[in-house]
Amino acid sequence: VDSADPSGPDSCRTSDLQYPLDYMVLLEEDPRVAVGQKVHLACTKGYILDQHRDPEQDGFDVRCGRDGRWEEPRSWPDIGTGCNEADLCLHVPTTDKLPPESGLELLPYQSADPYGSVLDGDVVFYGCSDRNAVLDDGSGLAVYEAKCKDGNLAPEFWPSCMTLADCPAPPDPDRDASRSGLVLTTDKETVLWTGEFAVYNCTAAQRPVTLTGPQYLLQCEDGEFTPPTVWPLCRELKSCDSTAAPTPPASTYLAPVIPSDPVVELDH
Repeated sequence: VDSADPSGPDSCRTSDLQYPLDYMVLLEEDPRVAVGQKVHLACTKGYILDQHRDPEQDGFDVRCGRDGRWEEPRSWPDIGTGCNEADLCLHVPTTDKLPPESGLELLPYQSADPYGSVLDGDVVFYGCSDRNAVLDDGSGLAVYEAKCKDGNLAPEFWPSCMTLADCPAPPDPDRDASRSGLVLTTDKETVLWTGEFAVYNCTAAQRPVTLTGPQYLLQCEDGEFTPPTVWPLCRELKSCDSTAAPTPPASTYLAPVIPSDPVVELDH
């Protein structure tokens, strides 16, 4: 950073900066800038600075140099090679502009220019401010994706967030299922919300599967668990007849490899 001459000016006047007024805009409002500090300029709306001219995407910067003189560039960005016309969504609805009943908030995003514009085809995300809510569009998601298309980002109708109901502690299996080895492995202190599952596992090595496989899942629905009338029982693995293994077509050049040990469920 340049240091100011004690006997010279300690700031630059923004009114002295000779930039192309017809297509560039000064972003700072202060009439004076201290020596060593920078001001930032942007292209007029609808145009974006070339990435090489604006790597940080915060505008084209010019420093106030020694003796209160601007360190102006040898050449300013020009139309076509510096300030490039682009298809943009100039208006990104902020949280305070959304329907209050939606429960949505604008999430941080990467803008295409210092004005907060978004390039055509890019997306901006809006999330439910209530962390226990999801969108009411049936997606099961808590984040809405708004895509910039033809200069417009806002949908005709915004989705709303609905708060999920949490379930009480998941039930234990009945005595028959417990005797066969099925146990609840989800911590009963864990809060489960609508759409989430309590997990039950078979623990007996001799009976490692149920009718649904090595795990049985019970879903929390509308704030309730509905246990089955009859709990699944853990059972032994069934053997497969290895002599009946299917033979692939000759065109595949594949042949079954029959192991010497019995082939049981879950084996390949």
